[in-house]
Amino acid sequence: LGEPLMLADPADRFIREPAWMVFRATGGFDFVVVDYHALYGNSLARRRAELQALPDAMDLVRTNVRSTSPGERDFLLAGDFNLVCTDRAFDGLRKNGLQAINPGLGTTIADNSYDNLWLDLASTPEFTGQWGIVRFDEIEFDNDDKRASQAVSDHRPLWARFSTGPDDD
Repeated sequence: LGEPLMLADPADRFIREPAWMVFRATGGFDFVVVDYHALYGNSLARRRAELQALPDAMDLVRTNVRSTSPGERDFLLAGDFNLVCTDRAFDGLRKNGLQAINPGLGTTIADNSYDNLWLDLASTPEFTGQWGIVRFDEIEFDNDDKRASQAVSDHRPLWARFSTGPDDD
């Protein structure tokens, strides 16, 4: 629904600003996906600082969306976070009620668990609890990591299943 929007970042806290869009599935389930790709590199402190700014970014997205859809509760944060979800950099997201669906399974060809989907389970009862990782590098490329990475990506897709019946908000 509408156009994708980019988070304003006047303080330059993100190397790649989070973007979001509102969706509606057949059946009525509406939700907001915030897409994010974290800084990567040798500076763990800079990466953590960027990730620690995510709760504020999510609050800004919620405020923006709720100005036109006051009851919206389904906010999903998806992306490549370049750190495992158990890292202390995510404490702010956890304090805001968000939880990662992938507890640490490898989402990159190198088996790092950097990609994830964060959501508030209490606010998004449409999440069925079903999720998985498409290990295309093993299935389609017989574990030839170089070929898989060049042809597709070094990241494996992560999927989640939601009920698309009547919306709760």
